[in-house]
Amino acid sequence: MSKKVLIIEDNQAEGMAITNMVIQGGFTAIRAEDGVGGLAKIKSDKPDLVLLDIILPKMTGYDVLSHVKNDPQLKQIPIIVLTNLTQGDEAQKSFSLGAADHLIKTNITPTELITKIKNNLKNGKKK
Repeated sequence: MSKKVLIIEDNQAEGMAITNMVIQGGFTAIRAEDGVGGLAKIKSDKPDLVLLDIILPKMTGYDVLSHVKNDPQLKQIPIIVLTNLTQGDEAQKSFSLGAADHLIKTNITPTELITKIKNNLKNGKKK
């Protein structure tokens, strides 16, 4: 059975592109389009890994990340922050909240994304 990857992305085009990459990488893709819906899907679907945008409607990606990492039943799920924010301290904030990785959407190739997903699934939760 393939691993489930939840993609929390509000931009329809980017969400579809990431979903296609995940499926082509051999994973099952689940989608959510806002922070509240994403957090609900994490709780209900228990994905093996989450790809999380930061700027989301209803609840930011940082809030989602913080909720998950403070929940004993969910905190082991690796979360890769996938954003277009490049302000410098964004990556540091992601890691301080417990993200497994922090990637810039415009800088990542499909092959790199799949490699990051596989590495994080294999390694489990990383500090």
